[in-house]
Amino acid sequence: MSNNQSLQESTAFHQSIGVVIPIYNVAPYLRECLDSVINQTYKNLHVVLVNDGSTDGSLEIAKEYVLKDSRFVLLDKENGGLSEARNTGIDYFTNKLDLHIGGGDNRNPKYIFGNNTSLGSNNAFRKPNTSTQSNPYRIKQIFSAQRDSCNQTSLYSESLQDKHSAPPEIDYIIFLDSDDYWREDCVQECLKAFADSKAQGKQAEVVMINYYSFSGEKPNQTFYTWTWNHHMGFTQQCTITPSQFVQHIQGHFAFGWRGMIDFHFLQEIGLYFLAGVLYEDTNFGIMLFLQAKNIHVIMEKLYYYRIRENSITTSVTTAPSAYLKTLSESFDNPKQFNTYKSASSWFLLSLQLIDFCETLQDKILRAQLLQKIFPYYFSQSLLIFESTRDPLLLREKLPLLISCARTCKLPLYQRIIIRYPSLALLMITLQKFYKSITMLTFRSLRLAKRILKALLRLK
Repeated sequence: MSNNQSLQESTAFHQSIGVVIPIYNVAPYLRECLDSVINQTYKNLHVVLVNDGSTDGSLEIAKEYVLKDSRFVLLDKENGGLSEARNTGIDYFTNKLDLHIGGGDNRNPKYIFGNNTSLGSNNAFRKPNTSTQSNPYRIKQIFSAQRDSCNQTSLYSESLQDKHSAPPEIDYIIFLDSDDYWREDCVQECLKAFADSKAQGKQAEVVMINYYSFSGEKPNQTFYTWTWNHHMGFTQQCTITPSQFVQHIQGHFAFGWRGMIDFHFLQEIGLYFLAGVLYEDTNFGIMLFLQAKNIHVIMEKLYYYRIRENSITTSVTTAPSAYLKTLSESFDNPKQFNTYKSASSWFLLSLQLIDFCETLQDKILRAQLLQKIFPYYFSQSLLIFESTRDPLLLREKLPLLISCARTCKLPLYQRIIIRYPSLALLMITLQKFYKSITMLTFRSLRLAKRILKALLRLK
């Protein structure tokens, strides 16, 4: 019997895995992504594809795979951003997409740009009560494959208003970005890691994997050496506690597609991705890890992460996604909008992080966490003052950030801002000028050194 057969037949590996794949204009890469799911050595998968308003043919490719593999279900929705697409997948497996559920249901994506009035509340990291909203994710159709009496498979579609079967129950959930792909044993190794942690008497709620990163269409065996696991100082597989995790953080942290989560644990803590922002996987990872008892770290690289110019986080010149159109109209050009989008994202993430930290019972852990990551959050949030406009009215919330930043070790210009908030724009401008002068001086010294070496060679 092969190791894979043994694994599949083992009682410990009969778990059902939910896979959430958000899709937005990734037609050139989508087949590679979905093929990597189909080719997984572990087969007990339930895959929900969330088409987030794609306009490039991605939807038709997704439909092909729903017909090809009965484990796939496709939700076609209006554009709402990566966080909302992932949250749609979470709520699909939680069976919270049914409109017939009555009042009191908390399903609305939170922190959407232009609707951040709940910021500053103690429950800002959870979903607010939005029982008055119907179909908050704006799902248009649900596609699945059905066999007829002649054993022919056809694509079946229904709306949320239609009666539909309940989603499958799952034990674990994992996210996969649709321009990336898995190694064929990714799911299998994650399950093995959960089993290993249990055997050690340290049952993990989260498994964090390692990954390859590359640019362009194909890796061609050329990968970047930097990974989060190595950056955090991990050198071998291990199981860590939240306190140990905080000790490994350097600057900030991100966790979205980088591992598998015990779904019952995720439901228990009620955690979702912060909608409407970039870098949404930063706070999600921090809040997830700090509420777990144990996290199992894998050093083996099981995921292929593609870095591309026109991705959500790297695009500078392309038109904004539909859900950001209203916000983008407040700015004269894409550069101004992208600067504000980035800074406002960090500002909103900072407010969410502060709210979450207030819920931590361990004051020492809370202080250590803020010392480790809040200086970076604060510095990125302050860049909002570089923008000529502030349509989200976030600058007026700066005192909330300052109250937290006071306890952190900060550079001089930020300490001056804390003491004199009205000087924020001036200090940020001076800091940028100082950096440019420093860089110019450094380059001038390098040039002078090269000239001297050339003169010496002439002699």
